[in-house]
Amino acid sequence: MGGKVDAWIPALESFASEVQRIRAAPKIDREPIKECGGMPECASLAGADQYITDALKSFLEKASPGVQIFGAMAGKSANAYRAAGEAAQSAVLATTSRPPKEETGPAVVPPDIPGLGNPSGPLV
Repeated sequence: MGGKVDAWIPALESFASEVQRIRAAPKIDREPIKECGGMPECASLAGADQYITDALKSFLEKASPGVQIFGAMAGKSANAYRAAGEAAQSAVLATTSRPPKEETGPAVVPPDIPGLGNPSGPLV
């Protein structure tokens, strides 16, 4: 393991929440155009419309399960990142907030430096 992962947990949670609210795509079945009203290009336009409608339906039907799975994965990732962050915070706090095992006493003051005095002493 290793490396840095930048994850904005609120964005993951928001995405997962939005994906859960997505409903099934509405039916886009419709009757093909039969009457062209005398327009010579109507048959080509009607054929292109039917082709695009069928392609859109196919895409939506195939993409929907993947989007739902991706949303669930984002939600699980947000939970995992949040839990890991809380665990790390607890570990750091547990380590830094307990007193030392032995009393060490005050630090030893270094001796004076000839001609300069004590660098740890008060500034004069």
